[in-house]
Amino acid sequence: MTVSADEMTPVVSVIIPTIGSSFLSEQLRSLAEQQAPPRFEVLVADNGATDDLNAQLAPWRSRLDLRVVDARTRLGTPHARNTGAHEARGRYLLFLDDDDVTTPGYVRTMADALEHHSAVAARVD
Repeated sequence: MTVSADEMTPVVSVIIPTIGSSFLSEQLRSLAEQQAPPRFEVLVADNGATDDLNAQLAPWRSRLDLRVVDARTRLGTPHARNTGAHEARGRYLLFLDDDDVTTPGYVRTMADALEHHSAVAARVD
């Protein structure tokens, strides 16, 4: 059976800017445990991470469609988010922080809402 490129294209691109966070692994764990999500990719926008970012991401590469994008040319979360958005392949963009932890239905809920609205936001708890 041949899989078309369209079937492999993510519906959602999750963009996470980081300068290195001990919480990033928890965020990636929560994304790996999403329930019934549409196809999604995770772009970690390296905005000057000081720790070993690749080692921190290694355990998640087999569980997530995960890429690192180089956002070190200018410091700041807005630049890192824009760099991630530029590299994104998904129809929808979700912006998360590296110290967030999503609920199991987060990606599905946000994608469903974006089918009907041009922008959506989530409550922080």
